Amino acid sequence: MKTILSILLLSALPPACACSEEGLSIEQLSEAVPGAVPADVPAAVPFRLKSQGADLTAAYKTLYADPGGSGDAAILEKLKNYKVLFVPGFLAEASIEPIPLPWGGERKGKYFDEQMDWLKSIGVDYQRIEMESEASIQANARVVAAAISASAKRVVIIAHSKGGLDSLAALITDSALAAKVRGIVTFQTPYYGSPVADYVIMHRLLSELAGRLLSSMGGTKAAMVNLGTAERDEYLEKNASAIAGITALVPVLTLATWKDREPGKFDIALKPLRDIMLEQGIRSDGVVPVDSAVLPGADFVKLDGLDHSVTVRASRTIPLDRIRLTKALLMMVLSR
Repeated sequence: MKTILSILLLSALPPACACSEEGLSIEQLSEAVPGAVPADVPAAVPFRLKSQGADLTAAYKTLYADPGGSGDAAILEKLKNYKVLFVPGFLAEASIEPIPLPWGGERKGKYFDEQMDWLKSIGVDYQRIEMESEASIQANARVVAAAISASAKRVVIIAHSKGGLDSLAALITDSALAAKVRGIVTFQTPYYGSPVADYVIMHRLLSELAGRLLSSMGGTKAAMVNLGTAERDEYLEKNASAIAGITALVPVLTLATWKDREPGKFDIALKPLRDIMLEQGIRSDGVVPVDSAVLPGADFVKLDGLDHSVTVRASRTIPLDRIRLTKALLMMVLSR
C-alpha cells in the first residue's frame, strides 16, 4: 500500500512530460518553483553554506579501487566490535515492504539489503531500524535514540537521506548518546534541505495533498516541512555548537553525489527534478543538491554519476558496487 501512496506523492511533482530532453528552461523553472532560490543568493547555492571538513574523495577512490588493500582485513575486523545501525530515508518503506505481484505472490523490497547481506557474511551485527520514515524528524530521532541505547555494543550508524537528519537529531537531543557511537556515515542526507521539499511546501494544493498522503502512510506533513531549505538552515544555525561537539567527538563522514544529464536519455527516475535544479546551476542526485549533503564541520566524499537511490538499491541504468562503496566508507571512519 505504501508503494502505491509513494508513487501518488511523487507523481504530484513536476511531471516528466513538462521537460524536454534538455530539461526545463529558466522561465519554466521560475513558474514551477517560485521563490525556491532567494534573489540575493547565487543560483548554484540556494542556501548559506557553512564551514566544511576535509574533502576525502581522493582517499575514498583509492580504497574503492583496491578493496583488498593493506590494512583492509584488520580494519574490518574492528567492525565486529560494533553493531551497525542502518537508518532508512524518506518513503523508504516503499522499497522495504514486500510488493504484491499481479499474477500472485510478492516481490521483496530491497533497501540496504546488499550491505546487510555482506555484514552477515563477515559476522558483523547489524540492524535496519524499523520506523515510519514519513514521520517528523523529532519523532524518528526518538526511534534512533532507542536503538542506540538498546545496543549492547557501541554502534556505527549508516543513514540514507532523511535518516541522516533523524540520526543527527537523536544525538543533538541526547548528547550522552554520542559516547555509544563509534562513527557515522550518511548517504545523500539533505542537511541544508531540498528544493523539492520547497516546491511541495510553497504550493498550497500540493502541500495539502502531501499532508493527506503522508498521514495515510503513518507519517505527517511535518516530515516534508522538515526537509525544506529554510527550516534546515534555521536548524543548522540554532544547533551549530551541538553539531560541532558531535563532529569533534564522533567520526562523521558524509557522502554527497550528483548525476549530470546524458543527452537523449531518460537516465534517472527523477530526471525532471534533477533537470530543474541543473537549470539553476544546482548539481543534485535528483532530490538533494550535492552541497546540501555535507554536514557543517564533517569530512565528506563527493561522487558524480550517482542518483539518490543507487547507494541503497540496484539501478537499471547506473552500475555501482554498493558493498565496495560501503566498505570503503566504513574503513575511512574506523581508521579515525
